[in-house]
Amino acid sequence: MNKKSLFLVAILCLASAFAFAQSVDSGAKAYENGDYKGALSTLDKALENPKLKDKALAKGHYYRAMAKSVYVRKNKEDLSEAVIKTAEDHAVTASADLAKARMHDKDEKLTAEIKEAQKQLNEYLLDLAGHCGLAAKKDGSKTEAEKKDLYERMIVLCAPVLKHDKFNYRSYEFTADAQLALGDSAKALENYKKADSWFFRSAPKNGDQAIAFTYIHIAQLEWKLNGNFDGAIEALEEGRKVLGGESKKIQSFGSGTAASKGFYSEQHKLYMTDIQQAEVEIRAEAGKPK
Repeated sequence: MNKKSLFLVAILCLASAFAFAQSVDSGAKAYENGDYKGALSTLDKALENPKLKDKALAKGHYYRAMAKSVYVRKNKEDLSEAVIKTAEDHAVTASADLAKARMHDKDEKLTAEIKEAQKQLNEYLLDLAGHCGLAAKKDGSKTEAEKKDLYERMIVLCAPVLKHDKFNYRSYEFTADAQLALGDSAKALENYKKADSWFFRSAPKNGDQAIAFTYIHIAQLEWKLNGNFDGAIEALEEGRKVLGGESKKIQSFGSGTAASKGFYSEQHKLYMTDIQQAEVEIRAEAGKPK
């Protein structure tokens, strides 16, 4: 190939890259104008070009993640299987897009936006994981295969959160719930303990009484897997202490009505009863009644 031909090829390559970079700008503009479906379609095509430079790649992946996040936000409460599965896929792949945006953001002009987007997306991912868990437990019509699918989806949804926010106790808690349901008790125990370890770092300001189940599971699994009676009882004692603190947070948070405070007071009693029942069962099996 002569010099003239090489020059023409180089010009064509640059023109192609420039055209795709313009497509990234068009996709970003579509997003800013509220055309999220159009933004997603345009950016999907633009990001296929392997010659895009870092700046265009960072921008393209960031705005594609944002377009997907809008779909997730609008549909994460939808109960139809097709829509919720699309929302789950968008949430997981949006997290991957943000990781790529961060990798290509060499001038760090999008750093703050990417971090904020990931933080919000983590909440969406955990909401979707919680939705899967509830669907598996509450819907009596689910087959074992359907339940297995839901629990496996929970693990997939929590994985990006575990990667990007190691202090979020809910991601460990939900992952452990799914692993326990799928029969992987050893990994479930490991993740329940991580949920306990990081609870103080990420506990909600308005309290979480359901954290009591984490300590119940730790106790049951310590006894079942390791025969660790003392560790099991210690976990239940910790559960009582943490539950007490969370219940106080709920009662003191904001301007709760008397009815809501009464409800959470009853919930506290129910969780305490669950902890007590777990202790009675473990003591009976160990031959160490209180």
